[in-house]
Parts: sequence; structure tokens; C-alpha cells
Amino acid sequence: MEAYYKKSEIAELLNIKETKVYHLVKEGLILAAPNPFNARKENVYYKEQVDRLVEIAKKYESFLTTGETAKLLDITPAQVRRIIEQNDIEFDEIENSHLGKKKRIVISPENVERIKGYADKIRQSPRYSKHTYYSKKYNIAESQLFLDKKQQGVRVHYFEQKDDWGFTIQGQFMPYEPAVNLFQLKPAYPINRKQEYSPYSTEFTVSIPSQLPLLDFFYEQRGIENMVIIDSDRTTTQTIKFNVSTAVVHFSDKISMDETIALLKACVTAGEVDVIGEEIFLNGSTRRLNTTIDTNLYNKLFAEAAALNTDMNRVLEHILSEHFNIKEES
Repeated sequence: MEAYYKKSEIAELLNIKETKVYHLVKEGLILAAPNPFNARKENVYYKEQVDRLVEIAKKYESFLTTGETAKLLDITPAQVRRIIEQNDIEFDEIENSHLGKKKRIVISPENVERIKGYADKIRQSPRYSKHTYYSKKYNIAESQLFLDKKQQGVRVHYFEQKDDWGFTIQGQFMPYEPAVNLFQLKPAYPINRKQEYSPYSTEFTVSIPSQLPLLDFFYEQRGIENMVIIDSDRTTTQTIKFNVSTAVVHFSDKISMDETIALLKACVTAGEVDVIGEEIFLNGSTRRLNTTIDTNLYNKLFAEAAALNTDMNRVLEHILSEHFNIKEES
């Protein structure tokens, strides 16, 4: 019985291109048989190792990778992994029989169906990406204030159902360009600033129309380049949740200092805001800490994170919170 396969046979068995066979050899998944002095016309490979890869391929033939699952369910691979982690959905890890030793996650058809239910909820929830809160074409941002000739204000929105930007005027949708031309609307302030990198941000939530001047304040002070809208609900209220990168900003002549301070205190939902004199300090909700700890403690921390299926930062944050809570109570 022949103990070897040719390259063409391996490619056919695994349904891959012949050039991919070299990747399997390079990664040590299959080995070429000895060929001293090039006595054989072409290399051959041990049958036992190839058959093992064929068995794996057949066993998981109907399984999907996280990427394939994401494409099927119209969500991202990261969202698939998050659903798996948060809902204890079973998966297998196998050697990537096409590209080498690196493990890949594969999911059975039954568990893909389980993931589908969670994916449906994700697709039904609002998706916020930059195009939904900023138009590069018009250089306008969600709920930005515009003024007409009489200095009366109206706010521009992205209307998802229309897939277009515009205004609600007299209870009716009007596309952006016709409305601007007809009513001679102009932005109440510029929304562009030089981008300033910061790994931290402060989160604000405006939940009623009277709080929208805070959004105007940050559009003008920080610019769309240094803030991100992460959620918006324009159905009944005017709730907008947004992050502003850490910075020092100044008060505006368009809104009084007292009103600004009141809005800052009422709307900050993560991080801190400090007012010193005429400067506003935006402090992020997290800070990076570099430290060195005992190896045994590190291993325990790592094991705890693995057991809870979370990361070490969250475990450490929980431990520190418990410590200071106990200290305060005593």
C-alpha cells in the first residue's frame, strides 16, 4: 500500500491550490519523504499526516469560521466573538489546515443558529458609524445648529429611512441642499479643528432639547475631529451620547459660563470635568497604569481573568474597588 501522496493529490483531497501545500510543509503539518540525490522526480509526502488533515477537514466541513459566520449574519467577526464569549456558545479550535499551525475558531451549524438570534438583535439596534453623524460631502454633523436670516435656529439630521441629510421644517423632511438654498440657512458655528490625538475621552449625554447647547459648545470648541457620537435617539426625545477627547477648553461667548457649567455637570456620564478659572479640564474615565507585581500575584490575576472569561484590567479594577470600599466602610 502506497505510504505517500503527491502534491497534486494533497491539493485535491484538501480542496486547496497546489501552492498551498508548501505552507503545510513549512508549518510542519506534513513532512516530505526523503529524496536523496533527487532520485524521485517530485517530492512526496507521508500519507498518515495528510489523512489526519483530511479527517479534520471532513469533520468540520459544515462548520463556519467566525469570519464566515459574520458574513452570513451581516455582523462583524468581533461581534461574533463577543456573542460567543458572553453567551457560553460552544466552538472548536482547530489547526488551520490551509495556512499552517495557527488555531482558528469554527462553529457548528447548530451554534451558528444560536448566534443568529443574538445577531438579529444587534442588527435591529442603532448602528453608529461616522457617516451616520458626519457628512464629509456637506461638512455637517448630527444635530448641528443652523440659523436663517432672522437668526432662528433649526438642526440638521441624518435621516436613516431617507438615507439622506436634511431638516424637519413645519413637520416635514426637507433635504439638506434645497432647505439651505430656500431658507438661506448657515451654520451657527464652525465644526472643524485640528485633530489632536488622545487615548482618553470624556463621555456626555444630552437627553432633552434644552441640553443641546452643550453639543453646540463642543462642536465649536473641539471640532468633529476630536469628538465621536456613539449613540443617538431622535424618535421622541433628543438623546445624544458623545465622547470628547481629553483637552483643556475655554468658555464660549455664545453660552454663559454659568449655563455651561450647569450643562457640564448635568450631562457628564463618564470621566470628570474640572473648571478652574476660565478653563475647562476634560479628564478621561480611564487611566493607563504601568506597574510591576510579584510573579505569583500576576499568575493568580491571570487565572482569575481566565476563569471569569474577562481581561486582567477588569479583574484588577474590581479588586481595587472592593479594597477601597472596605476601607471607606471601616
